[in-house]
Amino acid sequence: MLSEIPDNISLLSSLEALELIGIGIRSLPETIKYLPRLYQLYVDYCEMLQSIPTLSLNLVDFTVLDCESLETVLSSMDEPYDKPNPRTVILRNCKELDPHSYHTVLNNAIAGIELGATGEDNTIQYMLPDMPG
Repeated sequence: MLSEIPDNISLLSSLEALELIGIGIRSLPETIKYLPRLYQLYVDYCEMLQSIPTLSLNLVDFTVLDCESLETVLSSMDEPYDKPNPRTVILRNCKELDPHSYHTVLNNAIAGIELGATGEDNTIQYMLPDMPG
């Protein structure tokens, strides 16, 4: 069983989509943000996943499903660029997401709306877990 994604994943410069399903990783490597063509990241049922670092600025679709241990999702909002954030962000059943990460993702959604959606349908879709209070 795969227990970690190697740091040298950034050498896969042509990687466009990455699907991680049911593997025992605790975090994604920081170097994932250096994948220049990564437009889709799909993570499903990685029960031990606790953190996701800053991601590629080219990411369009970011989906995390049933990763119940996920606590931290970092943002790329602090880095200068002229593109909106991912158009689709889904964090379904991520019950342990810390308030800072929740608000970071929510602020990214607001910034994406303010910058304007791109693409044919100009749709921005964000689904976040319920937070206490």
